[in-house]
Amino acid sequence: PVQERRPAGHQPKKRLLTARMGNKAVARFCHNVGGSLHAGIDIRRIFETESMRGSAKQRKEMTHIRERINDGDTLANSMRAAGGYFPPLLLEMIEVGERTGRLERVFFKLAEHYDQLVKIKRELLIGIAWPMIELGICVVVIGLMILIIGMVHTGPGEPGITFFGLYGLRGLAIYSAIVALIMASVVGLLFAVKTELINVAPFIRLLMQLPGIGPGIKTLAISRLTWALSMACDTEIDACKAIELSLRT
Repeated sequence: PVQERRPAGHQPKKRLLTARMGNKAVARFCHNVGGSLHAGIDIRRIFETESMRGSAKQRKEMTHIRERINDGDTLANSMRAAGGYFPPLLLEMIEVGERTGRLERVFFKLAEHYDQLVKIKRELLIGIAWPMIELGICVVVIGLMILIIGMVHTGPGEPGITFFGLYGLRGLAIYSAIVALIMASVVGLLFAVKTELINVAPFIRLLMQLPGIGPGIKTLAISRLTWALSMACDTEIDACKAIELSLRT
């Protein structure tokens, strides 16, 4: 069938997104595409199938990618037009795979990488689950203590024991507002970092200078760099391009 093509030089406007594809979804996506390429399925058919999988946002993005590929664009450029929905490393390595003709192998390598990230995240959440439960219990107990002190105090003036001067219903309200403000600040900061609304590079460079924390961050950075360099070199990409890609990761 004849495909309707966009005029030469036409570039669709990039859409701004507030969320990025999760590591678990990326790992599943890479497994699916890598397996389909290995089976010899056409890339347009692959993304037609992918447009029917995952969340509503993921299906929408896969549909846009399929349309751009049908119009003759490359896979890397089609995915970059998603406005930051896909992780930068995924986009960079797909471009490498397209340039070297080893896209299938790159997808399998990426699937292994994101599977590992999902495993590490799961182990981290399991490790901090009990401390977070203890923290939550501590916050509730302090709130109850503030309330009970106000209830049992009957004399004039402040009770002999308070939590930084807080007691009773008024103290509980102030304490709850402070806790809510702290929680909202933490959640907002995490959201801003995840969606790249703020640049964390200066903060990370500062942390890298601190004893105890810095060496761990440097080890993680070097691990990511060497992994990307190894995969890039394995695809027979130019050495300078491989180093540039590894540094960006």
